[in-house]
Amino acid sequence: MHRFISAFFISWDEKFNFTSVDGEHLYAKVNCSDINDELGQINYVLSDKTGTLTENEMNFKACSISGIIFRKQEKTLIREDSNQELMPHHDPAVYQFFLAMSLCHTVEAKIEKRSILERSNQGSGETTLSPSSLEIEYTASSPDELALVEAAKQLGVAYLGGEGKHVRVQTCTKMRNFIVEEVIEFTSARKRQSIILKDENGNFLLLTKGAESHVLPLVNKGSIESIRKQIVTFSMQGYRTLVLCKRLLSKEQGELLLTQIRNAKSIVNNNERISAVEDVYQKCEMDLELMGITAVEDKLQDDVAQTMENLRQAGIIIWILTGDNEETAVAVSRMARHFDEKTRIVRIGGENTDEIGHEITQAIKTISPGAELGAPIRQNSGRGWGVIIPGHVISMAIRDHKKIFEILLLKIKPECVICCRMAPIQKAEGMARFSFINVAYLKTLSSP
Repeated sequence: MHRFISAFFISWDEKFNFTSVDGEHLYAKVNCSDINDELGQINYVLSDKTGTLTENEMNFKACSISGIIFRKQEKTLIREDSNQELMPHHDPAVYQFFLAMSLCHTVEAKIEKRSILERSNQGSGETTLSPSSLEIEYTASSPDELALVEAAKQLGVAYLGGEGKHVRVQTCTKMRNFIVEEVIEFTSARKRQSIILKDENGNFLLLTKGAESHVLPLVNKGSIESIRKQIVTFSMQGYRTLVLCKRLLSKEQGELLLTQIRNAKSIVNNNERISAVEDVYQKCEMDLELMGITAVEDKLQDDVAQTMENLRQAGIIIWILTGDNEETAVAVSRMARHFDEKTRIVRIGGENTDEIGHEITQAIKTISPGAELGAPIRQNSGRGWGVIIPGHVISMAIRDHKKIFEILLLKIKPECVICCRMAPIQKAEGMARFSFINVAYLKTLSSP
C-alpha cells in the first residue's frame, strides 16, 4: 500500500511539471508503483556531460591567433595583452583565422535580407556593408560549428552559403567567392574535419579544424608549444577548444590531390576503396600551418550543481562520460560540484596494456594500501577520492585488466569518476554495456 500511495507524491510534486507551448501544465505520470523503491536502490549514475550537465548551447568566448589571445565582447574582439579593440579585417592573421572559421564546416545558410546582398553585389564588388547586419539563419548538425560560424558573422566575416559547390563569404570590405572541391568529414576516430577550397584566383586552400590531440601532430609550422599552453588555460576555464590550421596548395598540388581522391573513390571493392581514400586524405592533411585555437563555452544547466551535491551526499557514485580533454572535463566537474577542492584526484594513464595495468595497481595502492596485494578493503576507502580515466585506457582496462579495474572502481568505490576523451561509441558502450562490472547487486542509472 505504501508504494501505491508514494506514487501519488511524485504526481503531486510541483517541481515535476512541464509547461507546454499552449500553456498547459503537464505533471509526472507514474506507471509503476515500484519506482520509488527502485530509485532508492541506485548506487551509480552514469551521465554524459554535453546536453545533460550543460545546456548544449555553445557561445564563442575567446580565441588564440598566432599565440595572441583575443576575447569576444558583444560584437567586438579585444586583444587581451593590450585591451585593444579590433575587427578581423584590421589584421591579416586575424582575418585569415576568421575566414577559416566561416569556411571549415558543413553549416547551411538561409539569407533573409536579399536586398542588402543585391546592393553589395553591385558595382566593383567593394562594399562597406557590415556583415553583422545581415539576417542569416544558420542550420548545423553540431552546436560547436554553429557557434563558430555565428561568431565569425558577428565579427565581420559572414558565411552566406551558396549553390552547389559555390559558396560566398561577406566581409566588411568585399565579397569572397570559393568553390568547395572536397569535404573530409569529421569522424570520432579522426576527430578533425578538413575542406579543400579554390578561391577566385584559382588558388587552392586546405583548412583543417579539430581536437588538438589529432591535429597538432600534423603541424610543421606555427607556435605549437605556446598553443598547447593556451589550450590548457582555456580548458581550465571550462571552455571547449578546437585547433584551426591551413595548408596552401599550388595549382598542381591541388589538382593532383583531387585526382587521387576521385580515383580512390572509384575503386569498386569497398575495403580497398575505404583504405585508398584514407591514404589520400592523409596526404592532404599533412604539413599544416597552425593558425590558432577557438574557445567555446557550454553553460551548466540550472540547478545542476545543487543536484550533484545532493546525489553525492546520498552516497551515489557519479561517473561523467565526455569527449572533452581532461582539463575541460575537470573544470566543468568542479563547477558542477561533481567534486570539490577537498577531493583527492588519481589519474590513470598509459599507452600500452602493461603501463595501464601498472597505473591501475598504483591507484589501488594509493587509495586503499594493501588492496593491490589482496588485503581486505577498508569500508568507505573511496570516500573523498576521484579518478580520471581517458577513453583509450578504459577500453584496454576492460579487455586486459578487468579484475583489478573492478577492484578499483567497484570495490574501493571512488566517489567520483571522470571518463574523458571518449568517442561516442565508447560512451554508448560504457552505459549500455555496464555489464563488465559483473556484480548483479549494483543498480545503475544512465543518462543518454
